[in-house]
Amino acid sequence: MSDPDPHLSSDPVATQSAAEADAAHDATRSDLQREIVALREEVAKLNDHKFLRVYAQFWRLIAFQLLRGMAFGLGSVVGATVLVSILAYLLSQVDFIPILAEWAAELGVELDQEKSEAEAEQRVEEQLPAPDGAGTQPEDPPQVEPGEMPPANAD
Repeated sequence: MSDPDPHLSSDPVATQSAAEADAAHDATRSDLQREIVALREEVAKLNDHKFLRVYAQFWRLIAFQLLRGMAFGLGSVVGATVLVSILAYLLSQVDFIPILAEWAAELGVELDQEKSEAEAEQRVEEQLPAPDGAGTQPEDPPQVEPGEMPPANAD
């Protein structure tokens, strides 16, 4: 019957394999220790990373996300404006496709009509008296008793 503990065995081959097993065990243990040390160093680097420092404080996180959202919104608006203006310019240059040319002409007429209507409204508003009473007010007509005729010069 074989002895389950290789250290208690008197067989030199078993003793040699036990020594090799101990050496392999020690090598594995030292490899694990090196890996743990390397893992600790990486975790320390990660904890010192700017990204995690920003999220460590609540108000700093709120400010960062607010600025990020504002930048995203501004970029979206500017990008859409540039894209639409380039698309409108390219469509205005297309005259050889009848459907697009007619549509672009109608669009141009409508835009011109809207612009002229806005200018007309602006001129009318400039001619109207100020609503705050700064302009001259017409005088009240003379009061007339019921049944009497108003004076001839009264409006």
